[in-house]
Amino acid sequence: MRAKGYNLTYVRNVTDIDDKIIKRAIESNETIDVLTDRMDEAWIEDMIQKRADAKKARDFAECDRIRDELAAQGISLQDGRGG
Repeated sequence: MRAKGYNLTYVRNVTDIDDKIIKRAIESNETIDVLTDRMDEAWIEDMIQKRADAKKARDFAECDRIRDELAAQGISLQDGRGG
């Protein structure tokens, strides 16, 4: 389109996600911040459990992938003698 001389503006609608979060916060009678913090904590706990399961199954590539994904979010995991 630009090659034909049209001026283009890229627009993206992200309100679908916002609408779902707002609706869920209202339904659970909590602020958006509290809801998203709770969801973040649940995600972190889920990822830690998935990593423990992968480690138990000796799927070290998956362990590393999960560790790297958490690290990208600023979360550092340290393995000790017991795992």
